[in-house]
Amino acid sequence: MTDERIVLNVGGMKYETYRSTLTQYPDTHLGTMFQERNKDMLHPSNGNEYFFDRDGRAFYYIMEYYRKGTVPYYDDCSQSMHCNSVSRMQLEGELDYFQIPKPSVIEAPLITVTEEYAAQLLDNFIDMVKKVLREAQFQLYSRVSMTFVSKSFEDFAIAPGIESAIRLATPYAFSGYRILRNFPELSEHLKEDSSISDCYIQKGFRRVNSSLEVLDRLTLTIVSPLNLEMEVIKKMSCLGHPVEGGRRKEGGN
Repeated sequence: MTDERIVLNVGGMKYETYRSTLTQYPDTHLGTMFQERNKDMLHPSNGNEYFFDRDGRAFYYIMEYYRKGTVPYYDDCSQSMHCNSVSRMQLEGELDYFQIPKPSVIEAPLITVTEEYAAQLLDNFIDMVKKVLREAQFQLYSRVSMTFVSKSFEDFAIAPGIESAIRLATPYAFSGYRILRNFPELSEHLKEDSSISDCYIQKGFRRVNSSLEVLDRLTLTIVSPLNLEMEVIKKMSCLGHPVEGGRRKEGGN
């Protein structure tokens, strides 16, 4: 009797299943309804068909619970033809009616405008680091270090002191320390870039002049994988191409 096939007509949409599929969850509406002890209270139509004046599209999720033991995650709704025109509120109403446990959905944390801005600041900082290394390469350097000091804008330093690199990094003179302190994993992220062979953060201290206060210092060092071969550079430049005819001597003869 438990393997009796039944048809559930929900709002005109028919779902076929077994009695045992429903009764395995006795604490639900259908699980209770189709228990053997309640058989005399049932009034099927067409022999084994039972009509429910409920939302037939949302009932797809109810049947998924009986068949699989879980309700599909709400956000999957848009990917199913059964869920067209079914809102989360409507679905929750059907779950309540059929006494189906609601899935525990972990809501994404609300993102504030401040956090959005901070995320953009972090992205811009990482982009700046790559540009600074590129500026160093243009000046024949393969390594550059940027030092940021807590609570001190003036003690920001970059080595080598390339003017164009300083201009790029100066906007982060105050925020750079907090970025490195809160997101040390950015060094590993930067090493994934093909233009960077090594990247690391070093901790240190700096004593403030004319006071006994000691401030924390963080230095970010980035290294290019390109070994600048001076002889190759020389050959590619005008130094590698002698002037035709030589230089004219002064004084005539």
